Amino acid sequence: MRHLCVCLFLLGLPTAPLLAQLDPYQEATRAFNDGQPERGLQLLDQVLAQQPTHTDARYARAYYYYEAGDYEASLRDCDRLLRQQPRDTAAYLLRGQTLVALDELDAAEDDFRAALALDSTDFNTHNQLGHLLFERDDLPGATAEFAASIRRQDNAFAREYRA
Repeated sequence: MRHLCVCLFLLGLPTAPLLAQLDPYQEATRAFNDGQPERGLQLLDQVLAQQPTHTDARYARAYYYYEAGDYEASLRDCDRLLRQQPRDTAAYLLRGQTLVALDELDAAEDDFRAALALDSTDFNTHNQLGHLLFERDDLPGATAEFAASIRRQDNAFAREYRA
């Protein structure tokens, strides 16, 4: 199939339909971008049925479950992803956000701190932790996290909450 796509490309013929068949993950991404979340989730399910350790597909599905408000499904995918990739800071961040949505704030704080322990340079993780601490009325902790966020990247979210 790949040789066929290369030949078609060299001849100047359209290859997009064939390339989509080669990579259902990319097709799923396109479906989400085109406003077809059901189709995107179906394709991600297909990818994960064939390749259960496909970390990009697992993260994407967890993210889109989160966006759709299916927090339990998002949490299951985040848990599995972190078993596969225990140093994946994005997975800790997403799981933390999912836990906040489920009102499991202690566990969410643990995940945000785990993400920061692995990579303290991510301003968004500082923002998420700062917001959680702010909501808990831990103003000194929140202020420290927002200041850390701004040191990494100036951003309106941290400036607004820090004020």
